[in-house]
Amino acid sequence: MSTLTLIIKREFIAKVRNKSFIVMTFLSPLIFVGIGVLVGFLSTLKGDQKRIAIHDETGLFAKEFKSTDEFRYMDLSSVDVKTLKDSIIAERYDGLLLIPKTTDNKKLQNSIDFVSTDSPDVTFLNAIESTIGNRITKDNYAKAGIDSLAIKNSAAEVSLNLKKASGEETLKGLNWIKISIGGVFGYLIMMFIVIYGNLVMRSVIEEKTNRIIEIIISSVKPFQLMMGKIIGTSLAGVLQFIIWAIIGVTMLFIASTFFGTQMPAAGVTPEMAQAGAHQAGFMQLALKDSIIAERYDGLLLIPKTTDNKKLQNSIDFV
Repeated sequence: MSTLTLIIKREFIAKVRNKSFIVMTFLSPLIFVGIGVLVGFLSTLKGDQKRIAIHDETGLFAKEFKSTDEFRYMDLSSVDVKTLKDSIIAERYDGLLLIPKTTDNKKLQNSIDFVSTDSPDVTFLNAIESTIGNRITKDNYAKAGIDSLAIKNSAAEVSLNLKKASGEETLKGLNWIKISIGGVFGYLIMMFIVIYGNLVMRSVIEEKTNRIIEIIISSVKPFQLMMGKIIGTSLAGVLQFIIWAIIGVTMLFIASTFFGTQMPAAGVTPEMAQAGAHQAGFMQLALKDSIIAERYDGLLLIPKTTDNKKLQNSIDFV
């Protein structure tokens, strides 16, 4: 057995038998799971219901706001604005929405104020802006003699069905999944370098402190010593990651078995089957063959139908 192999074996065994290595190997997955459970639990917790006062001089918007478990909207248009602002300072209300009286919707869009003692949540502000914006839009439709309900019913939401040229279905967010996986593994590599590089440094410092290194260097070359420490510590790290992967896969399997989670089967309705039948033909096969031969990067298949509802879910991208 070569000197380098002996050093690698010694470093590997020393790291694997270390109590901190054993504890962190089996405790780290539990810590990550615990953090995930804690974050999920905290996200479900609901704070105290916030009281939002509304002073609507137009009389059009206050009724558009519906109270929820998080926010309670109160129409206080009859109360003086100064009194309401004093109530905000005294923290009797968490926020005050001031809507001025005007018949010019363009001017109104930039004349609405929200008063509070702290910085409100962006999601909450977006919800208020959306509610007021929808009401102004309806009012604009009414003034223009346009039926807003007819426009809403005419709106279409198209959902593309992604397929490979071989006929297999693919996920829409596959690229995002690839990016996420790349980011996670990149972070793991960085963490691996920092943690186990630090372990190599500590190992060298420890032996230098104990003056063992003077004896070791007298029998081996410094390059062999350093390479042995790096490789031995790296192998211990690889073993730790393998154990983490096994524990993670086992926990996912147990969770899927316990909760009975299954991948949803792709439902095929008679309408979808009929739409697929209309797509058959020589031209379609020729185009699919072109995709396989990489003459084109993609193929958008839009079936012939007069039913727009059916068409929304019958478009394929190969």
